[in-house]
Amino acid sequence: MGTYTLDRKIAHELKYNIDHMEYKPDMALPPERELAERFGVQRKTIRMALSRLVNEKIIVAKERSGYFIMPPRCQLRVNENSIGWRLCLSERKLKAKPLSYSLVETNKRLSEKFRLPLGTKLHEIRRIYEMDGIVIGLEGFYVQEDMFPGIAGELLSSESVFSVFDDYHIEIQKSLFTTNIIYADEMEKGIFNLPLSAPLVKEELSLLERENRFAAYAYMKAPIEKMEIMLYEWE
Repeated sequence: MGTYTLDRKIAHELKYNIDHMEYKPDMALPPERELAERFGVQRKTIRMALSRLVNEKIIVAKERSGYFIMPPRCQLRVNENSIGWRLCLSERKLKAKPLSYSLVETNKRLSEKFRLPLGTKLHEIRRIYEMDGIVIGLEGFYVQEDMFPGIAGELLSSESVFSVFDDYHIEIQKSLFTTNIIYADEMEKGIFNLPLSAPLVKEELSLLERENRFAAYAYMKAPIEKMEIMLYEWE
């Protein structure tokens, strides 16, 4: 276990202040001299504390400008079997908000993607995720109406989508995951307040039941600068 040095103690206190919103995303921290006077230490100790926070990706150093609070970012943990979407680098939690719902019928594109007959009815649901008032993710679902009657309201309001699926006692036989880089269209440009064609990370999940029958499809999109991709192995 490492020694609890003075610079580590200061870094911990600054992180506490950031997590409790004394300093907000993109806000500048006070100058080193002011922080040194506040904590009664030398500027060298402050630089060491700030360096810890930079390494933890809590703040960023900008040449000739000082230190700034990093905007909200989430880790995307990926392996060949699973995607973990909402593991935030800070302790601030993401909040889901309903965006849209519609009952659609599969067109040629959806029919081929999900291997369903043309005209199959699907619930189409979109939600956004916010952290500290900033939109950090766009989440969407397609689920079969005949398999999940009345599920739309639950999906829009539920904190955990997959717990909703469990309530319908559908036995999922297979899960298929993919991760890709895509580019923002007009809708995503407005949602994330980004330039058109800005890069986004898109994770997709397809759930299949017996005989590989389509049950549900989900995706999450997020600006690439707000994600940290972490490769990991099963323990």
